[in-house]
Amino acid sequence: LDLCRDSEEVEAILNGDLESTEPLELHRHKASLSRVKLAIKYEVKKFVAHPNCQQQLLTIWYENLSGLREQTIAIKCLVVLVVALGLPFLAIGYWIAPCSRLGKILRSPFMKFVAHAASFIIFLGLLVFNASDRFEGITTLPNITVIDYPKQIFRVKTTQFTWTEMLIMVWVLGMMWSECKELWLEGPREYILQLWNVLDFGMLSIFIAAFTARFLAFLQATKAQQYVDSYVQESDLSEVTLPPEIQYFTYARDKWLPSDPQII
Repeated sequence: LDLCRDSEEVEAILNGDLESTEPLELHRHKASLSRVKLAIKYEVKKFVAHPNCQQQLLTIWYENLSGLREQTIAIKCLVVLVVALGLPFLAIGYWIAPCSRLGKILRSPFMKFVAHAASFIIFLGLLVFNASDRFEGITTLPNITVIDYPKQIFRVKTTQFTWTEMLIMVWVLGMMWSECKELWLEGPREYILQLWNVLDFGMLSIFIAAFTARFLAFLQATKAQQYVDSYVQESDLSEVTLPPEIQYFTYARDKWLPSDPQII
């Protein structure tokens, strides 16, 4: 690194490609930094801490945002706040025009970091908001059924997804896609060696399993409700003798089977 004469030579060393003939901008856009990753893996601190290495990493970090690098901390915090508040609109703009000036700015590592951090904070906020009703305590006893109208099956009411739960599912699917991309790019061995990846994959697997079980319970309850709507003429289910497989979905929680998807 001490013998490098310009940024192109530094970048070639950091990427591990000493014979690259590609233009600087194109090469920087897909910089792999394989030598830097190798130095971090084997804890070669002098290589990573070298001024030329740090200078190049800063250049890549603020890619397409060169003016932001010289700004004060207050300006940078303001940019972070604006990105966090406008994240949905920025994401839509990136989907519509990924090659536009906005798309190039959002592809910079700094903006990716801010967007991912803001997205995860929103995700945590949705989880807290979705669980806020539990802070008030349980108001419905396990042997009581509450329905909106006499012909409604109790399980249809308890298995319906709220808008916050649907948003959480969208976030979980997005994070699952991100983990799959990381697994594909790094390979199974490198992916598993990073314990944070294992933790993320385990967390997302629990979310997927929970929503799958909830969706199966919703489908079963919906089929039971369709049977009632099609074949039961009375307006009150308490006055009707239903088949056992349909009657089960009218029971309160204390009579559910241990293998019920909603309990699982």
